[in-house]
Amino acid sequence: MGGVAARQLFDRPDLEFPFSEGAVRTNAASPTAAADRLEKLLEGLDGRHVLVLGVAYRPDVADTRWSPSETLTLEL
Repeated sequence: MGGVAARQLFDRPDLEFPFSEGAVRTNAASPTAAADRLEKLLEGLDGRHVLVLGVAYRPDVADTRWSPSETLTLEL
């Protein structure tokens, strides 16, 4: 996760990055948490339509690689 690349880059398996790794875990869990919250607020999603906007990270760029929007739409 967060520190894997740095450990490989510096060839230092002993390096620890707890804050970065925690941030990566939080970001990875956000789409599921958002879907769960929406489902709770709407008292269920059966028969509902949800419009997801802004699936790319940067404006005017259609590249959605690494975007959490796919996870969110699958959860919904």
